[in-house]
Amino acid sequence: MSTPIPMSMSLVGRLAGDPRLRRAVNGTAYVRVRVDVFPPRRRSEDGEYVKTNPVACDLVGFAGIADVLHNRFRFGDWFIASGRLKDGRSAVPSFIASRIGHDAVNAVYTLRRTRLTRARKKAARSTSMRDDQPIVAGLIVPERASAARTA
Repeated sequence: MSTPIPMSMSLVGRLAGDPRLRRAVNGTAYVRVRVDVFPPRRRSEDGEYVKTNPVACDLVGFAGIADVLHNRFRFGDWFIASGRLKDGRSAVPSFIASRIGHDAVNAVYTLRRTRLTRARKKAARSTSMRDDQPIVAGLIVPERASAARTA
């Protein structure tokens, strides 16, 4: 019997406000920010795809996640988060994030790796790559669009 893969719920959306760092009564740092989550488009009876309205939700992060949200994210940023859904007393559900990052499909960003193993450092030196050289990523364009232009 194989070992099961650990899984958690994920959420993809866009920040609908600026994340502000706050402190709980016990001193724990946290961020609560409203986000818009876009459900997949639905297919109508005539076969056309129809956009659905975004769903509002609160994204909550504690401690390290709160610091990341506060320092690296701002209004309008696309994100992908892993965590759990909490149905609270209010009408708007909260998603408690245990991991968060920018959505690579909807963002242009620069990646700078901070930790390298000895083997990777040795391989990087042998291929004359520099460890501190950032990787720049652009928007991901589907292959279909480039194939249609060349045809």
